Amino acid sequence: MKITLLSLRQKKKDPFIPIQNEYLDKISAWKIENKEVLHKGKLDKDQGSDLLEKKITSGSYPILLDERGEELTSIEFSKELERRTVVGEREVTFIIGGAEGVTKSLKKKAKKVISFGRATWPHKMVRLMLIEQIYRAQQILRNHPYHKI
Repeated sequence: MKITLLSLRQKKKDPFIPIQNEYLDKISAWKIENKEVLHKGKLDKDQGSDLLEKKITSGSYPILLDERGEELTSIEFSKELERRTVVGEREVTFIIGGAEGVTKSLKKKAKKVISFGRATWPHKMVRLMLIEQIYRAQQILRNHPYHKI
């Protein structure tokens, strides 16, 4: 199964990229594509959502990250990825909205909405947290002690 990470990014340096790459290099259970929609300046909710919607691949299983979504433990998150694999999903797309959030239209396209807590996080950090959770899910599914450390 392919996992696509879809997010917006201003054309600024992202200090988390080296850490993201460390985790991405360790993930072998799924093929990961990090799709960042680059833009200049501030986008409103409609502009950001429109850019993201256009990048969702037809046939993909979209999962939106939103502070009002369902909070999953790491084990529940790993089971969700395992379930998507078992049912034969070819691609899961995790969508990280912009600073202004996402439109109702984009939310409706999501088959699932999950949260990394009720706090608001910068999307640079959310992308890193998501990548770490995907790596952790891989390790949980392999019964590796990484999750228990």
